[in-house]
Amino acid sequence: MQPIDIGSSKQLFVDDRFIATGNGVELTMNPPYQAAEPVVTVDAPWEDPSDTSFGIYSSVLREDDGRIQLWYHVRRAKEESELSLDQAYVGYAESTDGTHFDKPELLLIDEGGSTANNVVIPSKLGGSSVWIDPHAPPEERYKNQSKVYNPDVAMQFHMHSSPDGIHWKFLRRLQFPHRGGWDTQSIVFWDPAIGRYVLYTRRWVAKRHTTAEGNENYRTVRRLESDDLVNWDNQKTVMWPDEADLATYETGAPLDPTAPEKPYGRTPMDYYGASVFK
Repeated sequence: MQPIDIGSSKQLFVDDRFIATGNGVELTMNPPYQAAEPVVTVDAPWEDPSDTSFGIYSSVLREDDGRIQLWYHVRRAKEESELSLDQAYVGYAESTDGTHFDKPELLLIDEGGSTANNVVIPSKLGGSSVWIDPHAPPEERYKNQSKVYNPDVAMQFHMHSSPDGIHWKFLRRLQFPHRGGWDTQSIVFWDPAIGRYVLYTRRWVAKRHTTAEGNENYRTVRRLESDDLVNWDNQKTVMWPDEADLATYETGAPLDPTAPEKPYGRTPMDYYGASVFK
């Protein structure tokens, strides 16, 4: 067997590709564990625990100065309202050890009549994901992409940029050549192996998205590429439910004629908030 030249790059031992022989050894994955105490809790007036969806979409980055930055989703439901009418925004917290986080009063966004909060991106956003773009100018070094809940701009996908992860501005609307939606925490990063940006997002296979002809109604994960974060191509479906998954629900269940976006049958294979990293 010829040795595999990996140069100086790091490798993950997820299988036996890099192991020629072995005796009495096996590869095991370090089991995850949950800390006894949460690192961020609902403890602010603009995070009322009685009506808040908190932290379901989060991003964590470590800066060169040692700061650990956390962005998290906060949605406050309005009484008797639909999701699209709720208040949804991105909150910010910092830590030096990854365990104890502070929520600074940034005085940037008016929420409930006060700017004494840690809100960094307002509006009706969801599924936010923050990353650092190594090819952007300094003022656009941080990027964030989010789906839009606002019914006035329904079915849109927005990207924001920032020099520091705190002061954000709207950058552009992202549009894709293929239908199917993007309703989850979509992940974007620069892939040096191919010299392009890569996007992973959830995609519906359903008649209402014109991605199916019958009553199919399930989600997959698709991958797209771009040179400039504007034009996207090379779409591929990279994860999808197999026969065992689809057998757990009735894929041909009829759609509700009064609300076709809410089918009677729905797959538990949801790919919800799935993150991709390198």
